[in-house]
Amino acid sequence: MRSAFFQCFWLLLLTTAAAVLTAWFHPQAPDYRGSAGERSPLAITWAEASALPTVLWIDARSADDFAQGHAPNALLLNEDEWDAGLDAVMMRWAPEQTVIVYCDAAACRASEAVALRLSRELGADNIYYLEGGWQTWQEALSR
Repeated sequence: MRSAFFQCFWLLLLTTAAAVLTAWFHPQAPDYRGSAGERSPLAITWAEASALPTVLWIDARSADDFAQGHAPNALLLNEDEWDAGLDAVMMRWAPEQTVIVYCDAAACRASEAVALRLSRELGADNIYYLEGGWQTWQEALSR
């Protein structure tokens, strides 16, 4: 009985250690280091976005969601279809133009990932993601 207890203890300890190491080193692990109220420099609110004169809207949702509805003149660009979508973005993008990426809702992280990757690849600092995503867009237009 005592041997079984120690075997379970060691097994639990090793699996816990493996889980902690996986979470620590995983390339897509969430960033828990920031404070709860800290805002990303890539984030933009609807009020800020609607005050801009010209915006290139990028939809980071799936192609199916995009087909069901999207912002007027928005382009589809997501991680799954990056190469095909990037060509369309490059044809419409001007370096002085503000780019805003959106996805489903506040919990969606795809827009932030696409905005970050896009700003890195284009070397631009006027690329943001819409806080609240498509849900915020729809709520603002229904008011």
